[in-house]
Formats: sequence, structure tokens, C-alpha cells
Amino acid sequence: MAESTFTSILYMEDDPGLARLLQKILQRRGFVIDIATNGEEGLAMIDVKPYDLLLLDYNMPLLGGIDVIRSLSAKNILPPTIMVTGEGNEMVAVAALKLGAADYIVKDTDMKYLDLLPSVIDQVLYRQQMLRDRQKMLEAIRAIASICGANAEAPRRSISGSAMQAP
Repeated sequence: MAESTFTSILYMEDDPGLARLLQKILQRRGFVIDIATNGEEGLAMIDVKPYDLLLLDYNMPLLGGIDVIRSLSAKNILPPTIMVTGEGNEMVAVAALKLGAADYIVKDTDMKYLDLLPSVIDQVLYRQQMLRDRQKMLEAIRAIASICGANAEAPRRSISGSAMQAP
């Protein structure tokens, strides 16, 4: 089975009209979007399927966006996450970012955030890819250093070992 190259996004939003509108906008950009109407439903969906990115409404019934971030961070399974909220409170943004959210966007009354959100998603995914690439390079450097270090030690051991055996 071929692996999909589409980015899968879970959008947790309790406003069904807004969720559907954003889903259509992002689908046109090539994203695969699933919708959860609250944090508990979203966490259940994450247990079944991994997502490349989460969009979280701050204020939802049952579990809000901050609670979802806390829960996933505690399990060490928080994918790149963007907090999307109608409340332009800096304390909410700081709390979300400290807990591990990658970015934060405010739903404005003019709905201009819908135009901005795809580029925010692209930036978050780009940063995540850069972090993955960096980790792969560091692992490759460690592997090479390990091989070179082992090979560099072998001649020293044989030289010092043969020196000890000489009369």
C-alpha cells in the first residue's frame, strides 16, 4: 500500500458551520481534514489515527484546546498544533505556546484569519520538517563518529597490546 503524501489535519471546533467552512478551504489546498466537535472526541480520534497537525479551538465543551494540549503533551504525543481562538487574550497564547503549541491565531470578526491560516499551517509544517531533518543529520553524524571512533581505537589497542607482549 502506497503511503499518502497528503497532510492530515484534525480540526477541533464546536461551531459546525465554521468547521465545515475551514474544512472546505483547506481541502482545496490539498489537506485532508477531519473534524471533532469537542476535545474529548478529538482525543478519541487521535487514539485511532495519527495526524500531521492539529487545529484547536480554545473554547470548546468538555475539553478546551489548552486541556487537549496538556493531555497530549503528558502522553508525549503532541503533533504540531495551532491554537485557533476567538479570544485575543495574550495569556491564552502564552499558555498554549508554553504547553507545546507551535503557533496561535485569533479568529477575527472579518474572517480574515481564514486567509491567513493556510500560510500559518505551511510555516508550522515547514518548521516541523526542518526539525526532523536536523534530527536525521545529527543521528547520521553520531553514527559516523561512532564508526570512526571505533576504527581509530582498534589500531591503538593492537599497537599497545603488541608492545606489552614484546620482550
